[in-house]
Amino acid sequence: MADSRAAQRLTRAALRKLWAPVGSGVMPKDETRFLVGHLFSDSTGLAAAQRIDRQIDRLPASTAST
Repeated sequence: MADSRAAQRLTRAALRKLWAPVGSGVMPKDETRFLVGHLFSDSTGLAAAQRIDRQIDRLPASTAST
């Protein structure tokens, strides 16, 4: 992936546009919002979300603005 700009763009686009929490496609939006709020609303959940973001940001050619 480090050598393929197309792979980098495809990966970034897939993460941005297609990724969703497991089950969110079949759950009502209110339940999905509740679940995400429950998982990430305290300091432990926020730290986990930030850790995931840092891992994604380490992908080749990934930036916060793309």
